Amino acid sequence: MFTYILKRNSTLFYRRRIPQKYAQFFSGKTEIRYKLGKKSNFHANMVAELINEAFEEIIMRINQQHKNIQIITNKDNNSNIFVKHLLNKSCDIYLQMQIEKFDLEKKINLINKLDIFFQINNFELLIDPKQTLQNTQVTDLQQSPSVEKKAGITFKELYEIFLQEKKLDSPNIAQSTYRDYEAAYNDFIFVLPDAGKRDIAEFRLEDFRTFVDALHSHLPVNRTKLKAFKNLNYKQLKKIQLTDTQKLAPNTKQKKILAIKQIFDIAIDGKYRYLEENLAESFVLKGKAKTEAKTQREPLSDENLKKLFNSPIFTSKKELTLETAPEKYWIPLIALYTGMRQNEICQLHIEDIKSEIIDTGEEIYYFDVNDHGDKSLKNENAPRLVPIHLKLIELGFITYIEALKNKGAIRVFPNLRLHPTQKKYNTDYGKNFMTYFRRYVTKEENQVFHSLRHNASSQMLRNAVHQKLPKDLINRILGHEPDKDTTTQQYFSGYSVKELFEGVKGLEFGIF
Repeated sequence: MFTYILKRNSTLFYRRRIPQKYAQFFSGKTEIRYKLGKKSNFHANMVAELINEAFEEIIMRINQQHKNIQIITNKDNNSNIFVKHLLNKSCDIYLQMQIEKFDLEKKINLINKLDIFFQINNFELLIDPKQTLQNTQVTDLQQSPSVEKKAGITFKELYEIFLQEKKLDSPNIAQSTYRDYEAAYNDFIFVLPDAGKRDIAEFRLEDFRTFVDALHSHLPVNRTKLKAFKNLNYKQLKKIQLTDTQKLAPNTKQKKILAIKQIFDIAIDGKYRYLEENLAESFVLKGKAKTEAKTQREPLSDENLKKLFNSPIFTSKKELTLETAPEKYWIPLIALYTGMRQNEICQLHIEDIKSEIIDTGEEIYYFDVNDHGDKSLKNENAPRLVPIHLKLIELGFITYIEALKNKGAIRVFPNLRLHPTQKKYNTDYGKNFMTYFRRYVTKEENQVFHSLRHNASSQMLRNAVHQKLPKDLINRILGHEPDKDTTTQQYFSGYSVKELFEGVKGLEFGIF
């Protein structure tokens, strides 16, 4: 069925033609127009369906009261009937009141099948939205404080609506983000066993305190996978004293709390209004948590850089590593000399290694970072060209690529597999690297693989200042958000490989 929704720029409108013989009942109007604004697709469809349903019912009642309708020019007392109830300033309030009359089953059906009309319960043609709203508010105020008001929806049902909203509003969200939502939801109902079935109005501040305390002290990393924890309930788990390495990282705790907060945000959204406030808001970790999370990703110290690249993989076991597990040798080096992200490197294809002859006659090799096939990228700024540093060529990287081509290989690192659930090529590699890194380099929490990207980016930015290169050029190399300068945004069409190479070639770490 038609929803009669039009879009101009980023604003949505509802428009439906009124048959000529009914125009007399609508103040002589030939069409219904209603500005929906910048609502979500879900909300716009919901409003459109409600207007359609109301319009059909009005037409039905007109037909019942006026047999053999003739086209006339005079207006009767009912001529403003639709305008009064659907086109006035209280329309949003009125529509919301009708939405609230749906039972849960109808709301779920509405989300899943946006093109189906639903009957509006207790629809009254002569309803006065302002008066009804006032009466509703008075009733709520007069309600006995001893009676606990229910929202009429459980936390599990709210979570399902939250996921549907996310899919409608942001269809390109990475699957890893949905896994984070699911993990947070599962942890919440694990800590509060009845949470999934509870009416969302029953949650209290103490429930969220309990959850936050669990994240800080009682929920271990990989709770559902490790044999020591996976069969325990929360009461049993609380009795175990976790070590610092078993506890969740600060950024992981932040993600889980934010996810629960976002789920409850749906309950206070104007489209639903199940609750008046989001109690989870008070528990979002702000400045302190962000600072803690950032400390995990500091550049490697000079000492730790030397420890890493003087370790067996790069010295005594180099030949064996290059023969049996070349990814262990090349991936850290590529990260250091390009600033590329771990998964961007792990998923590279042979065809992503390209070259270009510049005006000086020099051949510049570069990585074409893309999400073709089963590859994935972090954000919309990630697709880019990244020049290959001369140090990597000196160490034999292009020779390694040529040898793979001769073997008919497709991937730069054939040993790495696409993880079946996380859908990334760096999952197994990342775990193995950190085991090796903690053994041979450092156990400092703020020193991790991603630190190599920080080493590269911080030195690129310093060099850019001395070379008078635009910061935006470095942002493009790293896959960061482009420079906010409006002139740059308006007139810039892209950096050449030669220009990008200027941002990379100055990297020097003194490790070889």
